[in-house]
Amino acid sequence: ISKSEVPTQAYHRVKCHRRLATTPSPPTHTLRRIIITIIASSSTPIIIITMLLLSALLASSIAMSVAASDEYHVEIRDGQFVAGCNKFAVAGFNAWEYPEAAAGAPFTFGANVPDGMTSPELVRTQLEKAKAAGFNTVRAWVAPVSPQYALQDSPGEFNEAALEGLDYLLDEARKNGIRVILSLTTNWSPTGGLPQYLEWAGSGNQADFYNDPQIKAWYKDMVTTVTSRTNSVNGRVYSDDPTILAYDLINEPRCEGCPAGTVTNWIDEMAPFVKSVAPNTLLTVGEEGFFDNEDEAWS
Repeated sequence: ISKSEVPTQAYHRVKCHRRLATTPSPPTHTLRRIIITIIASSSTPIIIITMLLLSALLASSIAMSVAASDEYHVEIRDGQFVAGCNKFAVAGFNAWEYPEAAAGAPFTFGANVPDGMTSPELVRTQLEKAKAAGFNTVRAWVAPVSPQYALQDSPGEFNEAALEGLDYLLDEARKNGIRVILSLTTNWSPTGGLPQYLEWAGSGNQADFYNDPQIKAWYKDMVTTVTSRTNSVNGRVYSDDPTILAYDLINEPRCEGCPAGTVTNWIDEMAPFVKSVAPNTLLTVGEEGFFDNEDEAWS
């Protein structure tokens, strides 16, 4: 994977009248050096120098304006999703296996990779087609579901290859103007999900995921590792990357037969924690409307 040349941004939530601070990309710096070299030559007519300067400044201004228009964190104002000064109408799709596909998995758990195509190529092609079809958001899981591509081999031991797949996904999404919702874990998967945390703790009690201090510490460590990561492709820190529209605390949280408040108490603890390490990124719970399969107690 070749590194992308991405302008350095100050990705902060801003008021509409303020533009993001944008530094020119490397090609603009190169152009300026050329102009300085020309100016140093006494044989170059001043009119040509002036025209080159104006052209360079105009190109730089346009490039920064285009970059800035897409480089706002999505936030909520007056009940509306907004990016910069524009409303952001979510048109999205779910692709929960994208991270492991982006990492180069030859096959995925729930989908086939077409013959003659690599899984990173599949991700890239689908994002390009999604853009062409008018989609602007994709939801994926942080943790792959296949054991050989596990995000963590054991608590705190992270798989760099899996993280690099996530890096690649985020950069390809950025190139296509698609925001990403990342689910931090899931109720279901034995790899990277709630069952994995219970296995590490030697527990078969679903409520322990939401109550056990050690499991909660493992979850927080994973969140910190992900949100503080610097993307190996484009150099962006996850917590400051506007490509990430939001984090899901957990995909489809449930706790069958658990005491009332088990899940909501966990949410009350984890939501402010995630916001403390990714304050500019939106946050959602990921729940389906009920917490208990048996009586579907609506939340």
